[in-house]
Amino acid sequence: MIRTLSLLAALAAIPAAANATTVTAEVTYRERIALPSDALLVVELRDAMGRIVARQAVPTEGAQVPLTIRVEAPDGAEGLVLQAGILGPGAPWLTEATLVPGDGGAADAGTLMARRTAMVGPSHAWRCGEDLYWLGWTEEGARLRRGGSWVDLAPERTASGFKVAAPQDPTTFAWSKGRRMTISWHGTEAECLPALAPLAAGFSARGNEPGWRLDVHGGRFVFGQLDGPGIEAMLSQPERTADGLRYSAPEAGLTVTLADRLTHGTMADLPYPVAVTVETPDRVFSGTGGDPGALIEGLDWRLAEIAGLELPADLDAWLRFEGRAVWGRGGCNRFTGGFELGGELFTIGPVAATMMACPGALMAAERGLFAALEATRTFDIEADGTLVLIGPAGPVARLVP
Repeated sequence: MIRTLSLLAALAAIPAAANATTVTAEVTYRERIALPSDALLVVELRDAMGRIVARQAVPTEGAQVPLTIRVEAPDGAEGLVLQAGILGPGAPWLTEATLVPGDGGAADAGTLMARRTAMVGPSHAWRCGEDLYWLGWTEEGARLRRGGSWVDLAPERTASGFKVAAPQDPTTFAWSKGRRMTISWHGTEAECLPALAPLAAGFSARGNEPGWRLDVHGGRFVFGQLDGPGIEAMLSQPERTADGLRYSAPEAGLTVTLADRLTHGTMADLPYPVAVTVETPDRVFSGTGGDPGALIEGLDWRLAEIAGLELPADLDAWLRFEGRAVWGRGGCNRFTGGFELGGELFTIGPVAATMMACPGALMAAERGLFAALEATRTFDIEADGTLVLIGPAGPVARLVP
């Protein structure tokens, strides 16, 4: 008998307003495979700008597909998009991001068809409270990333579950207990849920001299040179390395190594979170992989410097990137807008802000921040994790996570 999942067990749901939109749907898949009793149904609801407005994780507790979901979006959220994943042992099932019909009240998104998804990449995203972390397992333990800062973790003895911690900082760790994952970053600790959007995005990489591209779709590598034939191969079980994973396809003579570290391409201005090496029978190719946006999205960046401007000591200015939106506080007013990250170009704004007046130094800093955002054309990450916004003439602002 199919059981409806209880939302009372939902984790980390964002509270809804009184005039919320109630979104319902069913999740199923075509395979004749029974779900394990410890599978987890994860749901994310986003607005038109890609910002998460509601999320939940519901233990299936033996229930089988179709699984019923019901999630509340706060009043005022527009252009709602629903995505769900069924997570458990083995590859996850993920649905496509689906536009929710209607603009208020009750909305039925119908049946969401989930498909098996290969988990590729040296690390995977976890949403811990409001922040995104990336965790990957290595031959010595694990590597944890927040924004553009990496920390290596080593196994630590514990009474339950599996825990890895930074050898020089016990307040930075990842602790898995069954379906539960807890991540702490220098003492800031939170319960975590798998993040669906990065998992659904797949993986791609590229390089130059000569030009090449690697894509992963449906459990297969597709590697091709711009001036030569392509190679296609099934994914193997990866081998752990010191800082990532290595995949092999002996039948195609192909080896792919993914290292979880900051890297730049030979002709690219943007930084990337993964260094990629592809070995074929003829030569070795090096390049960049992953999404540059994964280095800046999902955490608050505090303004530390604006080029040519002295910042007041009491300045409270920060911003956050999520989906295609940017929002934050300029030091005096709150603001919101969009950003675009594609090819090698990164642009922000225009932004809209509230109109509150503040002392002159704060207003000057705020105007400087808005001007820096408008001038931004690319970004970089410094060795200490600082985000550098760069305009046509050089750095325009620095922000720290």
